[in-house]
Amino acid sequence: MRSLALICAAVAVSLALAGCHPPQVVQGTVVAYDESAQVLVLRDEAPPNAELEYSIGDAKVNATPAAGDVVRIAYYEEGGTRRATRVMRISQAADKGQAGSAH
Repeated sequence: MRSLALICAAVAVSLALAGCHPPQVVQGTVVAYDESAQVLVLRDEAPPNAELEYSIGDAKVNATPAAGDVVRIAYYEEGGTRRATRVMRISQAADKGQAGSAH
């Protein structure tokens, strides 16, 4: 009986740990942002500087992103879709008149 309880406990801990993986993080420049679709295209600052698409509909966003902004995104990849949990604007686009700027 005791061994069965230990096995069940070990399985429960294994399942809990398997579901607790931290998000991936990427930083780069916003290429495009589709507000209606809640999709952001980012050029990764790490080589090979790939342009990747992120769904940000459920993410915590500190400021509306605009093309040219440098952002950091925490995300999970599920079934080929990158779902952001947090979008942090690091710097604004050079053009202060663009949407999403603080001025």
